[in-house]
Amino acid sequence: MASMAERFKGPTVFVRWNDMFTCRPPDIRSWKIHKFHFTGTSLRSRVLATIRFPRPLQTTIRLHDGGSAGVPGVSSTLIVLNSEFIKSLVLGYSEDSRRFSIPGDELSIVLPNLTLPELTSITLNTDSIDSIVMSQFLARHKHIKSFEYYHSNRGADAIIAHALPHLTRIRSREPENLIHLLDIFKASPNLTNFGFDFDRSTFEKIAAQNVLLQRLRLRIEDIQLELHLPVGDMLPLDEHECTVVRSLTGVVAVKMDVPSGVVIQDMFPWLRLLPRLGGVEFGTLETPAGVDARRRFIQEVKAALSIEVVVPWWTGPEPI
Repeated sequence: MASMAERFKGPTVFVRWNDMFTCRPPDIRSWKIHKFHFTGTSLRSRVLATIRFPRPLQTTIRLHDGGSAGVPGVSSTLIVLNSEFIKSLVLGYSEDSRRFSIPGDELSIVLPNLTLPELTSITLNTDSIDSIVMSQFLARHKHIKSFEYYHSNRGADAIIAHALPHLTRIRSREPENLIHLLDIFKASPNLTNFGFDFDRSTFEKIAAQNVLLQRLRLRIEDIQLELHLPVGDMLPLDEHECTVVRSLTGVVAVKMDVPSGVVIQDMFPWLRLLPRLGGVEFGTLETPAGVDARRRFIQEVKAALSIEVVVPWWTGPEPI
């Protein structure tokens, strides 16, 4: 790979599972790919410094019909490691790895040359990718099942509407952005899972969530809500919110990511209002001590919500 990359001027763009970064061709000789060691240090343990593309990013050329077009003004090498195994890709800042990917304007050069045949999940963390480039990238990846967007409203507005036949899940932090995604992917026939940060700490946040929920109640298929709950108090339910939640006849399942079991209990009044709720899945860092305590907590959730399906996933260590 190093010999191939050194044939060309400019940076090397390296793509692997859930990750994309730039490097210098000579760096590749020190990689130990079988140990996930790149540039001499594990990707999992340090922040990679990205090599910026030289400017200008594009050169304008004159077309035969008198028009003009922008073309990449720099050369680079694109290396894709095991493309058949790359099922997810993060474009932009990755919260999980706490590092930056290639900047959005440079991704606009890379993406037209990248096709990943098994890609099923995209997380978009930038609003500076060219909208046409992003549209063409989505058009080449019809097997996308999950699309997450974490950036500004401006960036969500810029994504061109698409029908992805296998798309089942969309997620964004802000309810406003999820509404934009609903509009973008409204022609996707299998969309049934909707995720957002569920924060009932202020009237403003509750109002924004109510607007989103009123949109979701119009869907005719059974749906699942995927809620991330922060630490903090919840305001009491008011009459308008109760009316909105009771109208969600399509919601049959709720998946919650919560900081503690107490927060799950705080959600009981809201969850009881869902008229067709059949199952709850929740994950929490707070693990009850002992098998009996976990079993009792699950039974408490079932009894409180009058449901039979409760799926917990404890992610924290068991208390000693």
